[in-house]
Amino acid sequence: MTKITKKLGIIIISMMLICIAAISFSNYKITYDKVLEAAGIELYGCANITTGLLDTLIIEQLASGDFSQAVQTGELISWTVDHKDIFSSQYILSLDGTLLAVDETMQEQGFSYNEPFFIDEEVLFHLTEMKHPTYSDVYEYGGMKRLTGYAPIFKDHDPTKEVIAISAIDFDAQIISERTWSMIGGGILVGMIPVLLVGVITVWLIGRTIRPLIRLNQYAQQIADGDLTVPPLTIKNEDRKDEIDELTTNFNGLVANFKTILKEVGHNSDRVFESSKIISQGSEQVSDSVEKISLHLQDVANGNKMQADRTVNIDTSISTITNDFSNIGEKIKRVSELSSVTTSQASEGNIIVEKAIGQMHSIDEQTNVTVEVISNLNNKANEIQEILTLITGFAEQTNLLALNASIEAARAGSHGAGFSVVAQEVRKLAEESGKATTQIATLINQIKSESSSAVSVAEKGSKSVKEGLSLVRDASHSFKEIAASIYEITNDTSEVDQLSTMINQNIREIAGTIEEIKNISIQNSDNVQQVAESTEIQSATMQEIVSSINTLVHTAETLLSEVSQFKTN
Repeated sequence: MTKITKKLGIIIISMMLICIAAISFSNYKITYDKVLEAAGIELYGCANITTGLLDTLIIEQLASGDFSQAVQTGELISWTVDHKDIFSSQYILSLDGTLLAVDETMQEQGFSYNEPFFIDEEVLFHLTEMKHPTYSDVYEYGGMKRLTGYAPIFKDHDPTKEVIAISAIDFDAQIISERTWSMIGGGILVGMIPVLLVGVITVWLIGRTIRPLIRLNQYAQQIADGDLTVPPLTIKNEDRKDEIDELTTNFNGLVANFKTILKEVGHNSDRVFESSKIISQGSEQVSDSVEKISLHLQDVANGNKMQADRTVNIDTSISTITNDFSNIGEKIKRVSELSSVTTSQASEGNIIVEKAIGQMHSIDEQTNVTVEVISNLNNKANEIQEILTLITGFAEQTNLLALNASIEAARAGSHGAGFSVVAQEVRKLAEESGKATTQIATLINQIKSESSSAVSVAEKGSKSVKEGLSLVRDASHSFKEIAASIYEITNDTSEVDQLSTMINQNIREIAGTIEEIKNISIQNSDNVQQVAESTEIQSATMQEIVSSINTLVHTAETLLSEVSQFKTN
């Protein structure tokens, strides 16, 4: 049996076994559920029937805690297991899960009345609230897997009254699995036989179908070993027209084409090997010559490069000198411009000083006039003060006369009433005149005081003006001397600027000549460098060609060696 047949056989049989297992599991689950349901119905049916054998008064007595009838009741319910041995045990439970009575089997298992026992809450709900019999799921209690059927025990056996206790019958759950296997085991075994038979037949057919592939594999192994003298592969069954037949035909064509190609490759490899030897020898000679030329050109290029570098250094130095002279010329021009500006500013300053001297004279004269005017004003104020003194005396006399007139008018009685009024008005005018003269005297005193201060300030200002006039005259003399010195500096600077311009022009001419020499040297160096680089590239190319030809020779030798391994004749 071939490897591919084994693999396909294992895959097919495995898939069949998986299908059988899935079907068997589903069948087992369905059958198990049906057996469980049938057992549960039978359990709670028997539990419900046997409740008719019980005395409800005794059950109520047991539920109240009086267990004097517990043994007799246990013997009574033992009848069920004795007459139906598929059941495991029967017992009576209170609504809180306490054993009220147990049969002989329960006693053998170690249980007794007035002991707690397991009951599911959902089952208890069905019994007490819905008041109909039911059965539990499989559970383990007391070292045994149990399936229990429950039936409610009604008071006076009247379903309309309350539930006073529960009748329970146990079933060994292991029996359910055994019954299930006994029902489906034979079917599973019978079903596996045709499946396995189909698998074996399928594997045999696969092996028979792919048998030509074994011969094709052997034929391909001979070709891989280098033996191309084997005859083309043929299949015994000439009527076979499938993919294997097409594969055999195509493989025979491939071998025939490969044999033809190998013959041509061997012949061409001989020619390539001989030609490569000749080209390799010539290429090595050319490579040596190109390498020598490249070395000579490199020396020339290095010399030109050194000359160009030195020319560049000279050009750099001359450029630096030119820039320095240009800076000197610019600075000389700047000094000349500043000298001109300074001369102009000195002249303007001298003019301004002359004007200041004139203004100082004018201020001195105006100050003297102001002092004279203030002195006259002070004299006038003294005269006004004397006049005010007279007016004050007149006002006092008038006031006194008005008082006397008022007294006389009072003496005259009604005849002097009009005169009294006039005397009163005159008195008021005299008093107001006195007040006015007093105010005027105060103002005159202030004017005199301020005039005295003004005279003092004016005299000090006149003295300061005279001192400033002396300083301004000294400044005017200094400006004249500065202007003369700057004029001489301007003339010297102009001469230096002319000489600097001439030197700078000569240096620029020298720099231009050196620039031309530098450009020519650089151009020659670049040309020689390009030729040297081209020669180096050519040398490298020749070396690559030589290396490629040597590789080609080696490849041709290797190809001849490889082709010689195949037998074509």
